[in-house]
Amino acid sequence: MQKVLITGGNKSIGFATTTCFLQNGYDIVIVARDFSTFPLHETRVQQVHFDLRRYHDIPRLVGEIGTIDILVNNAGMMHTKSTRNVTAGTVKKSQATMSLTCLFRKAFQVGKDGGSPHVSQH
Repeated sequence: MQKVLITGGNKSIGFATTTCFLQNGYDIVIVARDFSTFPLHETRVQQVHFDLRRYHDIPRLVGEIGTIDILVNNAGMMHTKSTRNVTAGTVKKSQATMSLTCLFRKAFQVGKDGGSPHVSQH
């Protein structure tokens, strides 16, 4: 069975993506900060509590997860401040989550088929 890693797969669009892959027979690894409202308790869904803003720990995370076939980088941050009130820190946090695809793609260099995992970023 193919293994899918979905960042932010615990709610909203990420949860819908998780449900879709699960219904199609995939094994799922969800990386998210909070699973307190996550309704699924399936044996094929692995929950990994991790704050992706700690990008320097991603290589350790990759080692724990192992080989994947598909990466859906759905994690993101939304700031409701007006553009007049956006700080450098706000931009830095947003950029950190958006650049995860590059970090994950480098870390997950080889999938089961010998190639890079398929990647989608939302």
